[in-house]
This record gives sequence, structure tokens and C-alpha cells, in this order.
Amino acid sequence: MPLLMASLATFLSIATVVFGRTLSDAILLSVRPAVNIANFFIYSSLALMAVSVVYYRLLRAVHPARLNAGFLLLFAVMTLIFESFSGASATWYIQAYATFLITAPALGNIIAWNAIGDAFNARQGRRLFYIVCAFSTIGGIVAGACIPMMLDWFGFSSLPISYCLLFATATVPVIILHRNRRSEKTMLTMPHDESGSMFREFINGFDDVVRSPLIRNLSVVFFLTAVTTNIIDYSLKDYLQTNFDQNGIAYFYGQFNAISNGFNLVVQLTLLSSFLTRFRTRTLFAVTPIVLLVFTFPFLFVYSAVCVVLMRFMDVALRFVIQDAAREIALSPLPRLLRNRAKVIFKGVMNPLGGITAGVVLNILAGMMGPRYLPLLIIPVALLSLYCVRNLNRYCANHLYMSLQSSAIKEGILVPVEPADEAVVNVAQVDPAQLVDPDENVRMGALDAFTVLKSHDEEALSSDSLRKTIVEQIRHDARLAQATLVCRLAISKALDTAKNALEAALEDTPQKAADAVKKENYRQDDAAERSDTVSCGDDDAAERSDTVSCGDDDATERSDTVSCGDDDAAERSDTVSCGDDDAAERSDTVSCGDDGASECSNSTALGEDGASESVDKGTDDEDRILPSDYIRIIDSLSDAYVAATQRVFKGLMLLHKTEIVAAVYQSLASSRASTRAQALELLQLTISNTPYGKRILVMCDDVDLADKCRRLNEIESLNLAGSLDILRVEESRSLRRLTRKLEPLAEKMASG
Repeated sequence: MPLLMASLATFLSIATVVFGRTLSDAILLSVRPAVNIANFFIYSSLALMAVSVVYYRLLRAVHPARLNAGFLLLFAVMTLIFESFSGASATWYIQAYATFLITAPALGNIIAWNAIGDAFNARQGRRLFYIVCAFSTIGGIVAGACIPMMLDWFGFSSLPISYCLLFATATVPVIILHRNRRSEKTMLTMPHDESGSMFREFINGFDDVVRSPLIRNLSVVFFLTAVTTNIIDYSLKDYLQTNFDQNGIAYFYGQFNAISNGFNLVVQLTLLSSFLTRFRTRTLFAVTPIVLLVFTFPFLFVYSAVCVVLMRFMDVALRFVIQDAAREIALSPLPRLLRNRAKVIFKGVMNPLGGITAGVVLNILAGMMGPRYLPLLIIPVALLSLYCVRNLNRYCANHLYMSLQSSAIKEGILVPVEPADEAVVNVAQVDPAQLVDPDENVRMGALDAFTVLKSHDEEALSSDSLRKTIVEQIRHDARLAQATLVCRLAISKALDTAKNALEAALEDTPQKAADAVKKENYRQDDAAERSDTVSCGDDDAAERSDTVSCGDDDATERSDTVSCGDDDAAERSDTVSCGDDDAAERSDTVSCGDDGASECSNSTALGEDGASESVDKGTDDEDRILPSDYIRIIDSLSDAYVAATQRVFKGLMLLHKTEIVAAVYQSLASSRASTRAQALELLQLTISNTPYGKRILVMCDDVDLADKCRRLNEIESLNLAGSLDILRVEESRSLRRLTRKLEPLAEKMASG
């Protein structure tokens, strides 16, 4: 929800900027006689400064949600009031209306980004602000594309109505963002008395801002950016005022904004995310003056409308694509009140001051230099901007470090970093080669020894060869940590597979047991039926016995009649006597029916034991690892990962400021996501553009194991076999035992 609302807020914010600038320039530049554009820069800048002072004062007295929503609704109402007098032709009214159309969107943009800054931390900003900026660009595209169509279908009067509706709609995402703002415990260090005049409150707050080196330098940067923007804007307005009427100016701005914002969207969706993640704050702010310097040099040789439009095109792209996101990233470590006040200073004070300065300079130099050479004023301004951004990384790191200290001390996770005992570690006997020894215990001992050495002499580790060895140690342990993560991922997948198989077996066991019981009941019923049949068989045998006796009489009778019948009668008598034995035998056989049923039951039980024997035998044949073994292996891998990460940070403490790296390492264990995000931001400012920086940042990021391994594989592809090769190199008894346990699994996975 916060990401969706942030995207909608910037969409509407930039749409109001496009509509406001189009309306303002179309109304102002079409007036005859022509209005002095440089003077208009001064008027509009003073108005923006006055409104910003009021907003600045109210930030402390009114709840942000009510304050921001109230301002947006006020702008909507004022648009309707100004439009109700649209027939007036007085110069003061036209300039007042044009000034409002410029001022209201500027403050509306401040309001939107204040709400967004309260909802996202620095790490979230680096990952998500490119999406937010992309939606702001889409807002510029949609607004720019709609303006020509609205002019064709409804006429010029439809533009103010749309402008009013945009402000009214913007209140919804701003209120929702304030309700979803992140929790923060940092506070201003210099609270001031709530009483006093508005001017005094503004001065006190401005003093808080100026005390921060980061905000002070950024203020100068935004001031110079405003001067540059107004010089470029003056050149374009001068061209439009000379060559277009009111509708023509509106058409031009509509098409210009649609095309320029379309270009911005492509950049945001393809390059901006990686750009914000890869480069540090100083680089982000240096891009704008460098690019504008490149596009200014053609004016030394030629002047054309194409050059002016292209310069304005790049100015819009750089400010809205890079500088807005860079500003949020740079200010995110600051307390909420100070952060919001800094944004008001940037846009409500420094931007107007830049406009006033540009207006004064243009009034003096425009007539002397002419339109052709006027853009050359950008060159000294851009060079001064580059000078001001040179220390931004250090200032951002200091703010993050102080913020981490404040948060970590409150949580009780920040403890002093104590080097190893000097009595135990003899620094003079430590060989730098031990930093890359295959034995992890030797590496740890060497790191402790050099930590002691650094605590006594900062210059002791300045040797290039030693620093290269430390870098190699960091790279080695970082690869070892990655290998343990890859193994953990493989074991976790195997454990999930084993759990699923066990759950499936447990689900099938009740059904199989019920089937066995049914079969056993059937066997017992069948045995009982056969027992009844046996009793019937006994009666039948008795009947046959009577028949035999009758047969004897008959035999005697036949013996008297036929002499040869004696032998036959005897033979039949033997047969009948055998019949008695056969009947007895059948009786014995049937009497064993119950015993047979019992024997069948025993056979069934033996069958179950046999099946169990078969399963156990199959398991032994396949060398399967039990789930408990999986869990023990995962715990061992986790311990190895923690140990490798600890050695990585010990190495970082040798190369960078010990207290900063220690604060980062300890703050990564914080339970608060905002503290961990600030720790990662400070770590990025400290180790970016180093051979090991990107891998360590991914290792420490708050993502799941699979995503972390995927991102690490983008840096260096490492499979399970390669990870085992890294573990085998280690001369550690625990890692060797762990490797032996992992090898059967690796072979099984390799065989498919």
C-alpha cells in the first residue's frame, strides 16, 4: 500500500506541475505588451518563499496529515477563485495568477515527497524510489499528452478545471502515506521554545539546518541548480514569447512534457535502479552539472532553437529523474522534523533565492550578452556545483553514524570495540601472510594483532602491500561466506524435500493401517466360516460311516450271490475304511483353520516387519541423510557463515574507520528494520567502489536466502560443487567434517 500511494502521490504531483507551468506560461507569455520574464522570476520566487515560510512554521504546530491535506485543498479552491476572474486583463492580476500557478505545484511537490520520506527508509528508497519516480514521470507523460487533446476538444478553459481536480485528488494518497509512516526514535538535538513569532521560529529552524554540513552543502547545490534552471528557462521563454501565441505555447508545453517525460520513464525503468544502488551520494549529485556543462559548450559556436529546447530537455530529465531520488536518499538518515524542514529549505528557500538571483543577473546581463551567449552563464555555476558536492559522501556517512549510535545505544546493542589483549598478541611477531592463511583461526589471530597495532598507530597499516593483503583476506572470507550460503540453500531445499516426503508418508499411513485392519477382519471372518464348514464335515463323515456299515451287509449279500464279488467287496471295504481316514484327515485339516487364521495374522505382522526391513535396507543402500542430520548441517553452516562474516568486518575495520565499521556490524543485529537499513546505507557509503563492496552489501542485505544467493551469483557464479571446493581448501577440522557430510548430498544432487 505505501508504494502504491507514493507512486500515486508523485503521479499527481508532477501532473499538477505540468498543468501549472503550461497554464502559467501560456497566460503570461501571450500578454501584449510583453511581460519582463526576469522580473516574473523574482515575483514568483518571493511568493514561493513566503508560502514556504508559512508551511515551515505550521509543520511543528499542525499534524502533517491535516496540514498537507489542507494546503492541497486550499490550492484547489484558489484555482477556482482565480478562474472566476479569468476575464480580467489587468497586468497585476495576470502576474498574480501566473505566480500562483507556479507556486502551488512547487509546494505540492514538497508535500508529496515529505509524505513519501516519512514512509520509506534509505535502503527502501534505493530499491523502490525508481518505481516512485517512474510513476511521477508517467504523470508528466499523461498530463502532457492530455493538454493538446483537451485544447482541441474543450478549449483552453478546461485546463484550470483539471488543475483544480488534480489538487483535490492528491489529498488521498498523502493522507494514507502519513498513516503508514515508519517509526523513528531520533529527535532534534536542539529543541526550541514553541512560543514566539513565526519569523523567530523560522530563524531557529534555519539555524538547525545550517548547523548540519550535509544540509548546508545540499542547500548551496540546490541554490545553484535553481540559478541554472532559471537561466535555461529564460532562454526558452524568450524564444516562445517571440514566436507563439497562447494556444501555441500550451501545445508546445504539452508535447514537450509528454516527450521529455517519456524519455525519463525509459531511463527510470532501465538504468535508474542500478544507478542509485551502485553510486554514492556525491556521484548522484555530480551528474547534473556535468551533463549540463556538456550541453552548454555548443553555444560557444552556434545558437539555435534546437539547442535551447535540448538544454531544457536535459535539465528537466536530470532534476526529476536523479536529483529528486538523490535528495531523498541523502536526507533519509535525518530525524523526521529536521528532514522535512530541510526539504522546505531546499525548495521553499533555496529555489526561490536561486530564482531571485537569476532574475537580477538576467536583468543586468541579458541585454548585453543577447540570447546566443546567455546560456554560457551556466558554465561557472555548474563548476561551482561540482565543488560543493565533493564532500557529500563524508557528510552523509557522519549523519548515518550519529543516527546509528543514537538508535543502537537506546536498543543496547552498541558496545565499545576493544582490541585483543596486548599480552596475548605480540604484534611484532605477526606475519602479514597469516591474514590469508588457510586456517581460519590463524587468520582471526592475525586480524586481532593488526587491530591492536592500528589502535596504537593509525599509520602502521598504510603500506600498500599490507593493504592489498587485507583486501585479499576480505575477498577470501567473503567468498567463504558465499560458499556457506550456497550450501545452506542446497541443504534447505533437500530438507524441504525430505519433509514433504515424510508428510506424504504420514498422510498415507492412516489409510494403510485402516486397509490392514479391514484385511485382518476379513481373514478372521473367513476363518470362522471355514470352522463352521468343518463341523458340517464331521456330520457328513458320520453319515458316510453309516453308509459303509450298510455297505458291509450289502457286500455279504453280494458275496452269497456272486463269488467273484468277494474280492471287489473287500476292495471297496478298504476304500471305505480309507474314507474314514480321509474324513479324519479332513477334520484335522479343518480344525487347523483357526490356527491357520492365526498363522495368517502372524504372517501379516511379519509382512509389515519385512516391509520395514525393506525400507531400512533401501535407505542404507541410498545413503540417505536423515532430517535431523540436515538440521545439524544447517546449524554448522550458519556458524561458519557468522565466523566468516566476523572476519570480513574485522578486515574492514583495518582498512576503514574502526568505529564506523563496528557501529555498522553491531547495528546489523538490531531488531528494528530502519536501524539495519541505515547501517547498510552507511556501509555502502564506506565500501562502495571497492573490489569486495558489492558482495558484502548483498551478504548483509535484508533478503531471503534464495534471493541473496541469486544476487551473489550475479557477482560470481558459484554452485554446490564449487562451494565444496572452497570449503575443502580451509584447514579447519570443523569445516572438513562438514565437507565430508556434504559430499554425499552433492553427489546425489549431481546425479539428478
